[in-house]
Amino acid sequence: MLVKLIALRGKFRSGGYDYSKRRRESLAYLEQFCPDAEVYGSPWGKWAKTNHSLKALIGQAAFLKNALISKAGHLWVSDLNLCYVRNPRVASTSLSFAMLRSQYPKLKDFDISDEQINFLTDVNLRHDVSEDEKHATFFTAVRNPFSRIVSVYREFFEGPREDFIYEDYLFGVLTRDLSFEEFIQRLQLIPDILKDQHLIPQNALLRYYDRKKIYVRIFKLEDQEELSKFLSAFQLRLVSKNQSPVAYDYRRYYDNESLAIIYRLYSTDFSVFGYEQEYEDLKSFLSGNPAKI
Repeated sequence: MLVKLIALRGKFRSGGYDYSKRRRESLAYLEQFCPDAEVYGSPWGKWAKTNHSLKALIGQAAFLKNALISKAGHLWVSDLNLCYVRNPRVASTSLSFAMLRSQYPKLKDFDISDEQINFLTDVNLRHDVSEDEKHATFFTAVRNPFSRIVSVYREFFEGPREDFIYEDYLFGVLTRDLSFEEFIQRLQLIPDILKDQHLIPQNALLRYYDRKKIYVRIFKLEDQEELSKFLSAFQLRLVSKNQSPVAYDYRRYYDNESLAIIYRLYSTDFSVFGYEQEYEDLKSFLSGNPAKI
């Protein structure tokens, strides 16, 4: 079904969005906080710069290669012996900022944007677990899958962003003008192994650690008090970052069909992380009989 979608809706030329260039420019004066040359991007970029078809093929090949390799994705603060497993759209900008400022004390002297925080997180993520890290405390935060996927949609499809990060994703099968219902319909055609970090089930982000028998402490984003208490034990403070400037009710994005699709796509997240009640509550809300709170 995905192949058919690509054939009907995909494009085989790059849209021109240069992620590596954007990151390089964004981190131009923050190089002291970039541990390696990854920030400069791939040498293939020069070859593909003027050939959008070649650029599209190289980009898809690189994505597929990374998708097929199970790897870690965490920040490590060596002095605290603490590792945060990144989970996008789950206060990840705020949590990453707290970790980065602890790892790099001089970062507190810089006024950096949410985008720069996320780019710094990209280049500081550790994709394997060293012997020293095996003895660290690992943690992450998870979120109600219904609200998380709405957050993704609002951030990248509804928000007034200059660049569209999904422009070349899987040959452009996710377009900026999709309604929420259309977005969900296309999302269900993408196998988990090809879903990017914002779309993949949250439990999949922990598979590497499960395989390595590394215990990751899990906090629900909805329980801010418990998460804040844990962070304070490491002298870390959660500062609100990358939040929607407008209050909204995620439930109003759903109808019965989209509810059923998301519940099926993220069924393991609902059961493993204890969000079954949220499923029942949303069903009741859509039936016109919201549960009493």
